[in-house]
Amino acid sequence: MASPPLDPSVILNQGLDGICILTDLVFEYVNEPLARMSGYTVEELIGTNLTDHLAPGYLELILERATLRMNGGDVPSIYKVELYKKDGSNLPVEVSISVISHKGKVSLLVFVRDITERERADRELEAGELKFKDLFENNINGIARHQVIMDENGIPVDYVFLEINGAFEALTGLKRENLLGRRVTEALPGIENDPANWIGVYGDLALNGGELSFEQFSEQLTMWYNVRAYSYQKGYFITVFENITERKRVEMERELESAVLEATNALFPPLIDPDSTMVDLTVKVLEQARLLTNSEHGYISEIDPVTLENIGHTLTMMMDACEVSETQVRFPVKPDGLYNGLWGLTLNTKKTFYSNDPDRHEMSVGIPEGHIPIRNLLSVPVLLGDEAVGQINLSNSSRDYTDYDIAAVSRLAEVYALAIHRIRNEQERDRIFQELAREQLKTAQALEMERIKTNFMSTATHEIRTPLTSIKGYTEIIQSKLAEGDTSNCIPYFDVISRNVERLEHLTDSLLDLQRIESGRMELDLETVDVSSVMKQVENELAPIVGEKQQVLVTNIEDTVGLVLMDGMRIMQVVVNLVSNASKFSELGSRIELSVRDYDDSMEVSVTDQGRGLSDEDISKLFVPFPDIELDGMPERVGLGLSICKGIIELHGGAIWAESKGSGSGARFTFRIPKR
Repeated sequence: MASPPLDPSVILNQGLDGICILTDLVFEYVNEPLARMSGYTVEELIGTNLTDHLAPGYLELILERATLRMNGGDVPSIYKVELYKKDGSNLPVEVSISVISHKGKVSLLVFVRDITERERADRELEAGELKFKDLFENNINGIARHQVIMDENGIPVDYVFLEINGAFEALTGLKRENLLGRRVTEALPGIENDPANWIGVYGDLALNGGELSFEQFSEQLTMWYNVRAYSYQKGYFITVFENITERKRVEMERELESAVLEATNALFPPLIDPDSTMVDLTVKVLEQARLLTNSEHGYISEIDPVTLENIGHTLTMMMDACEVSETQVRFPVKPDGLYNGLWGLTLNTKKTFYSNDPDRHEMSVGIPEGHIPIRNLLSVPVLLGDEAVGQINLSNSSRDYTDYDIAAVSRLAEVYALAIHRIRNEQERDRIFQELAREQLKTAQALEMERIKTNFMSTATHEIRTPLTSIKGYTEIIQSKLAEGDTSNCIPYFDVISRNVERLEHLTDSLLDLQRIESGRMELDLETVDVSSVMKQVENELAPIVGEKQQVLVTNIEDTVGLVLMDGMRIMQVVVNLVSNASKFSELGSRIELSVRDYDDSMEVSVTDQGRGLSDEDISKLFVPFPDIELDGMPERVGLGLSICKGIIELHGGAIWAESKGSGSGARFTFRIPKR
């Protein structure tokens, strides 16, 4: 059974678009969708005029384009107009108008599409775009959009600036007009060599997608940035920059402060240790300065306050890998009062200085042959007030020196200045103490000399007066005898007078010898002498003295002693004096030993007795004239003999001393003189 024919009106009313036919702008036909979108019924629209439903300004547009179309003109087939809905609100629509013949009249076939939702979406999109543009342009972070450029192998070699915001300009100092459309290698020459590898990092991101976030220092811009980057389309990427230079500066200052605090703490032990030397301290200063600055070499110096020489206390540490002599530790000041070269710049100006390209500096004078190469250098003066007292010099850091290095080393210089101040104060204190000690010694010596002089005069007077009194007394006796005519018993008196004259003669000779020694006028008659013959003469001369006290003198002479260059008579005088004293201060029947032996290149002579012995205090007084030594139970005093012996031995270039274990232990007197 055949289907009934399809009513066209059903199709027209089932669509979404409105359709109408206008004859003389009057609605002849209206479909259901048009009625619904306008809020009217079909019946309410039929017979009404379009002008009653068209927003102002659009009638002229429709008539103009309909006329042009009827006359064969080229007009858009679809355009926008606005209708009034039944409730009075505007209805944005898109219309497409065709000229037709309807019921024998020229009419307009109009297709109407409600674009309310589309316009709302467009408005929202436009608002979003405006908002994005506002966010993009007014963002406090720098934002830039880029396109990657690749070589024939697909390797990123550059990127182009497509768009940047104002913050990007402010944060980088780069201007829009110098960036947009340009390659980064053109805008920032040398960026392809930047250690951060910006082109490679961003190129990989643009090709492979993803996101990045990192902190990086730009050598071209000398700033720190926190960078976030992502690719929104293959070959393109967006970067968001945050300038963190100030934050990094604060962080670095904190790190610097911590590192400097640790370094200065390491310096305080040698600084406050009174036993530490300048070298001890400078070694520690250099160690900490090198750690703070990553320096391979360096030296710490001090300026001599007298000569103004710059003394490099730790120069050898810097010169470990250098062929220049390590003994060159003093750098002289020039006649004009200035120091030479770049190292001298800080001392001349009293200002800190560093150079990461020292060869190009105008003050550079080069380096000596064989010196280590200097890639970079830093020098900080050490100041006490306005006076430069030293410097800290560093070189060959593994990185470029910066102002942070200057700040760190300057702190060490302050501690080092305190050390120099302390050491110089201690040196001045020691100098004053030494000068005071010398003055005190001079005073003590003067007092001692006055005491010795007084004692000497008293003793010498006594020693002279005693024989003189005896001579005078016996002379008066002889005169009395002669007056009486009795001379029979005068011979013994003359013997006493003769002995006292000899005593006076001996004392006078001793005083003359002492005076010659002290005035430096005693001369030696040096000749090569057989020592054994001298000692034999000593034995012969002293035999009566020793025999009188029934003492035994034992002489031991090593065969190797042989001949000695000396004044034989004076050495015999010394030995006779020592043996006589041994006899004088020893008991009857005691033993005295005279020994002569080789001692290295010298001759050693010792006289050992079994006498009364000596205390340490007595020994310290022995070799001065008339020492103040009292020997209990002994009528004899120590006179000039030992002081003369000391002078004679010292004239021979030798030394004399005494040893004793104390009272009752005897004593040993020894002297040594060179054999040649």
